[in-house]
Amino acid sequence: SDVRSISYLNNLIWGTSQGGLFAYNTSDSTFVEYTTAEGLKSNDLKAIITGSDGTIWIGTENGIVQSFIPKKLHFVNYTDIYFSVSPQKSINNFAIYGDTLLIASDLGLSVFSLSTREFRDTYFKFGTTPQITGQVKYVVIKNDTIWVGTNSGIAYASRWHPNLNDPRSWTVFHSSNYNILNNVTSIVIFQNLLYASTQSG
Repeated sequence: SDVRSISYLNNLIWGTSQGGLFAYNTSDSTFVEYTTAEGLKSNDLKAIITGSDGTIWIGTENGIVQSFIPKKLHFVNYTDIYFSVSPQKSINNFAIYGDTLLIASDLGLSVFSLSTREFRDTYFKFGTTPQITGQVKYVVIKNDTIWVGTNSGIAYASRWHPNLNDPRSWTVFHSSNYNILNNVTSIVIFQNLLYASTQSG
């Protein structure tokens, strides 16, 4: 119950919940669960994404990112967000493009190198007047544009911008101007239209 996020790779549906990680094999209908007993740092999981190399990336409620190689039952922890001073640090969503893992968290939007397994940067502020700070709930990339959904609206910027740390590099649709964009929970772009879900619908 309480499935929070799913990802599909090679006939396996991977999912996260408050009770840990699970995998459902669509070819033979088998079901496997993983908890702290198998190596998870926490059973309270929020986000998941599968890499093209078969690595499963998992995000916890308390800010830990874990990589998981199922064939080896091998977990690795990345705790930069976990050890941040922010009281809110939930990992909410992931996106992958090329060698980059984008991490949407309550802290902001973090950039993680898949090849070096290191955090490169974190963007905390989006736009200027009005400005969105942290609380990134969802991230998606479409046509070289990064879109983030937050508690206070939606922001977007070119992935090629030389300085995404500059709030001015982000265009913002703030909830103060668009009441419908309060507490965005997910974003989908289809046929050049952006669809956003919120906590209210």
